[in-house]
Amino acid sequence: SDLRKEKVRVQTFKNYRYLSRGLINLFECFPLNSITPDVIASQLDTLLSNHARPTVNRYRALLSVAFDYGQKAGLIANNPASLMTQRYFKENNETVRVLSSKEESELRRIIRRRYPNREACFDLALSTGIRRNEQFNLTWQEVDLRESTLLVGNRKVPLNSIAIGALRELQAQANGSLFVNGRDTDSRKV
Repeated sequence: SDLRKEKVRVQTFKNYRYLSRGLINLFECFPLNSITPDVIASQLDTLLSNHARPTVNRYRALLSVAFDYGQKAGLIANNPASLMTQRYFKENNETVRVLSSKEESELRRIIRRRYPNREACFDLALSTGIRRNEQFNLTWQEVDLRESTLLVGNRKVPLNSIAIGALRELQAQANGSLFVNGRDTDSRKV
């Protein structure tokens, strides 16, 4: 697909592919030039009965990407999604989700069975709370075992004994990789 050429993240591309089906259903009866910010708002409102607000935001974001692409290709004069005055729904990015003991045990059982060399990655994620992309783009240069911290973006993340143990195990598995998770290249781009 041409979207892959735009250098989007792999997971973003997968999400776009999934969400695009819903957008086609929402907008297939509208001629392209009749789609305005008001039409978009009305159609996105219909999604609220079946989707969470952050999911509706993802639909809006994909719609904006699609219109940007159409604008670059000369199919439309402007992007009506970008003309919406603000993000569709405010999201609370401060929500903390903690696994129950049962969930953690079940995930650990599956990881040990299917991906035994990845249990240290799981321990690092649980003990630091850093995001997946932060963890998998973390380099050894950003790890300070003496100070028991990770430098993630502009913040220092403290490490407990479980995280330090996980990092030591990952270091033993790294085979000279610059990245903590042992891969050789940056996975953010396709």
